[in-house]
Amino acid sequence: PAAHIPVGGLLDSAGHVASIVGSPPEPTFTPDNLLAGFRLSVGAGGRRQRSRAVALGYLARRMPPLAIRPVEAVVVEVEHVSGYRIDVYFPYTTNEFGEPVFGRSYNTPGTLRALDARRPRADH
Repeated sequence: PAAHIPVGGLLDSAGHVASIVGSPPEPTFTPDNLLAGFRLSVGAGGRRQRSRAVALGYLARRMPPLAIRPVEAVVVEVEHVSGYRIDVYFPYTTNEFGEPVFGRSYNTPGTLRALDARRPRADH
């Protein structure tokens, strides 16, 4: 059960990592609520550290473009202070040893809106 407790982290410009650890799921827990909380935490930490880019990674079941059924994927949501946003999907299956075997990655317009309150200065 401990493996299912959500965990995340923030990497600052000096290379230090601060962890964000969620609490064990409650009966009202949903993946969407959890992701919303992590997006808020990543945004707050990114603005506090004046980050130029933030990202959030997680496992999800998604429908790739032109697919007939959903696939398991590692999803990485990325946002740059310039306003550039992208979600990158790395679909995978598992082999006979339970190890991930990744398929072709794809991307969609970004959904992360963590740095909206900050815009780059004109001199950068």
